Amino acid sequence: MAYGQTGTGKTHTLGARGYDDPSERGIIHRAVEAVMEASDAGYAAGGLRGINVTVQYMQVYQDNVFDLLGGGDVAEPLGLAEEAGGDIRVSGAREVDVSCTAEVMQLLDDGESARAVANHRLNASSSRSHAILILRVANAKGKAGGSSGNSSGKMIRGKLMLVDLAGSERTAKTGSEGITQKEAQAINKSLTALGRCIQVLAAGAGGHVPYRDSKLTRLLSDSLGGSALTSLIATVGPLREHYSETAATLKFGQQALRVENTLKVKEGVDYKLLCRRLQSEVEAGIAENERMKKMTREAEARAADAAARMRVMALAEVELSVAKKGAEREAKLARAESDMAKAEAEAAESKAAVEADAGNATAAYKAQVDSERVRWHQEKSEMLAMNTSLGDQLEGVLELLKTLDRQYAEDFNYRSSLEARENDVALLEQQVAQHQRQQYDQLQQDTGDTGRRQGTSAISDDGGGGGGGGSY
Repeated sequence: MAYGQTGTGKTHTLGARGYDDPSERGIIHRAVEAVMEASDAGYAAGGLRGINVTVQYMQVYQDNVFDLLGGGDVAEPLGLAEEAGGDIRVSGAREVDVSCTAEVMQLLDDGESARAVANHRLNASSSRSHAILILRVANAKGKAGGSSGNSSGKMIRGKLMLVDLAGSERTAKTGSEGITQKEAQAINKSLTALGRCIQVLAAGAGGHVPYRDSKLTRLLSDSLGGSALTSLIATVGPLREHYSETAATLKFGQQALRVENTLKVKEGVDYKLLCRRLQSEVEAGIAENERMKKMTREAEARAADAAARMRVMALAEVELSVAKKGAEREAKLARAESDMAKAEAEAAESKAAVEADAGNATAAYKAQVDSERVRWHQEKSEMLAMNTSLGDQLEGVLELLKTLDRQYAEDFNYRSSLEARENDVALLEQQVAQHQRQQYDQLQQDTGDTGRRQGTSAISDDGGGGGGGGSY
């Protein structure tokens, strides 16, 4: 805080920019640089940016507080409110997040254009208001450099107030009139209230401190007698004619030196930051949920595709198996028909050979063969019907899969029956061959007996003739 007579260099000491010569920079520029360097160092150490720096710039003009960063709302006076921790806030004042010194200085330049100044005998550009720059720093508790992973919202807070007080002045020396005189009266009134607060605090008797006598003292209450470390810059003029003002300034400084403050680390919950972090966690949770839903949908789609492929493969396998079994059955049927044709041909040949002497046997054999033919045709019809049924059953392949074991059993029984019939055909062939041999043997036997009978008769005739030739 800079205190002193008007025209003694308070604004220059605090606010000199020093753009061309860094050595000419004022306290504000140097303090902002120090804060930003500390913030950058914390960022480098912690790896995450949990340090947040904000700026407010306002003026107390005729005991009203105005926002110098509010743009078109500068002319609107603002109220003061005390927070739970004792921090005094200006209701409605703009608070700007900053990340470098250049941003802060640009905000100061913008705000300076709205600050009240006037020209009088002692100062060509005399400040007509108390200017207050507030830098607030918040850092996530327990994390080096401020980690954004602190979801509890607990913060360690710091506040730097840089106050350029308007100069105390006497209208007789400044020649102020009209609005300038009214401004001077308001300035002196607020400085007087500040002096009374410093006097009570310096006494240390624990008495009532009249912070509410002016907006300036109330805004500075937590810096004057609270838990802050406060430095006072007293500026004086070198001329003898300003002796009384210089003495008053030094007396104010002596009283301020006796004020004892106790430093205290301020911790609290930044509900806005906590809300933003919780919102970020909610959004991250929603995004993760959407990602899991997407993965689930993709997995379900892959599973459905795999199931469809498995069904197609199973259907193809069943169709192939049915076709293969049908082909095998057709082949067996063809072989059976071929065997039956061969049997018929053999039977016909046997019939032609023994037709004269084996009519009844041949007729019986023919009847048996016809019966076998009818049975074979019936079986063929059954096979064709079965194949047709199998073709119809392809439409209900899932049901066919359930009854496939029964079909396999039926097929096994059919093969057993077919093998039994093949055995019957072989037995029939053996019977036909045996019957042919019997007919042939009988024919040979009949032929031999007839020859012998004829030979005996001839011999008998010759003998009788020789003995009784005379009678013949």
